Amino acid sequence: EQEDDSEVLEKKGMEQLIGLSASTIYRLERQGRLPRRRRLGPNSVAWRLDEVERWITSREEVSSSPRLVDDPAPDK
Repeated sequence: EQEDDSEVLEKKGMEQLIGLSASTIYRLERQGRLPRRRRLGPNSVAWRLDEVERWITSREEVSSSPRLVDDPAPDK
């Protein structure tokens, strides 16, 4: 499969699709917890839609699976 044939999401579309801010997206990407963006040109980057959709599906599977460890939220 050629990368050029894939649909891509630019920053605004990525933020809207996954519901996270740009800074959170970049942090998760640096941590290897989100698909890496691709450079489209000198001032343009985007994420492959198919990779982002797979990431979303994997997150849904994790969140719907039973928890093995009780992790209570801290009191505020």
